[in-house]
Amino acid sequence: MKLAARAGPQDGSTPPVGLPNATRPTTRHFHDQPVRVARIDGKTWLCASDLCRALQLVIGGTVTSATYTRRLSASGAIGKDDRGFAHLPTPQGTQRLAVLSVRGALALAGARIRPIDHEVIAWLKSEFPDA
Repeated sequence: MKLAARAGPQDGSTPPVGLPNATRPTTRHFHDQPVRVARIDGKTWLCASDLCRALQLVIGGTVTSATYTRRLSASGAIGKDDRGFAHLPTPQGTQRLAVLSVRGALALAGARIRPIDHEVIAWLKSEFPDA
């Protein structure tokens, strides 16, 4: 899967750069934590850094999505079809961010055992039952 490869107009009439056949990203909330979500080629993708915030995977105020997703990818817990990059809007403009499929998000949440992990797993299953 190659999500962040194309460029195009970003005037609102077409999907954002790097999101082929995608809907404009929406925001869901886990408790009060926003999680950016995009549909790409019929599949739901979630912003990895938002998920890490929801899972409280932060060290010294820095979201460590790259570290966790890299470790899980290397271990085989998150397959290459369940992770990628997409251009998503941020307060600083459109940026290339790591994204996970719902299956990848479940693997990230299930990699550790804490109450918040179980809450996120339950939330993912209720928000995205068809994924």
